[in-house]
Amino acid sequence: MSGPSEQPPLPTNAATVQGAAHTRIHLALDGRQLGSFDIAQVNAKLRTGELPALGTLAWYPGQREWMALDRIPGVHVPLTPPQFGEPSMQSSVPIATGDATGGIIPYKNPPALIGYYVGIASLIPVVGLVTGPIALVLGIIGLVRRAKQPAIRGAAHAWVAMIVGGGSFIVQLTLGVMWLIGTR
Repeated sequence: MSGPSEQPPLPTNAATVQGAAHTRIHLALDGRQLGSFDIAQVNAKLRTGELPALGTLAWYPGQREWMALDRIPGVHVPLTPPQFGEPSMQSSVPIATGDATGGIIPYKNPPALIGYYVGIASLIPVVGLVTGPIALVLGIIGLVRRAKQPAIRGAAHAWVAMIVGGGSFIVQLTLGVMWLIGTR
């Protein structure tokens, strides 16, 4: 496993001191060394969330290369993430929150949503001759709105409106013309 650009020097005494409480563990995260700590300090930092278990590399005397922190004997990675208290400052970045629909229903893009339902209604024989073009137009409007404001969603609903509404209209129009020609 490759590690940070500068490993601590390998000791001249290659005796392995795995798991010894007095062993200093050198830690690195994102290519920079964080310092050396004893096992108790490392475990405390993991418990409080000060040190992430994922992505942290470790080295201790007797090892030839850096390794994942959770492979170090005596290091106990918590099974659950640490619990943090209330933040002392409010973030200036707004946090995106979902809606009750889980983002499935694009209620902020009415043309796409209405076009979707009108497109489904266009599957009804003869009704599709009227509702098909309406669904097609609403689907196009919904896609244009989605392109201008990606946060409003609804692209899938708009596409269904255009494909089902337009397709239903073409099929029903073709069948209607063929029926008229056949009855003459």
